[in-house]
Amino acid sequence: MSGEHEDVLIDIRERLVRVETKIDTQNDLRKKVDDTEAKAIDTEARSKSNTKRLDKLEANNTWLWRTVVAAIISAVVLMYFKK
Repeated sequence: MSGEHEDVLIDIRERLVRVETKIDTQNDLRKKVDDTEAKAIDTEARSKSNTKRLDKLEANNTWLWRTVVAAIISAVVLMYFKK
């Protein structure tokens, strides 16, 4: 009977080691997921910031083109009246 109990204990120990290994693997995966989530949040924040910056640059570019066109029209009108 003693040998049978030892076999059961060995089997239990082996299963416990497998469970601990799986738990360690799961914890490692959880850490990777948390790191990936943090990176995704940071990337999303940067993307929103970049979108705002691009919108501002486009608005400034539109303003610049309007100013250039107005200056050209003003120069043409001024040359017309000087003749």
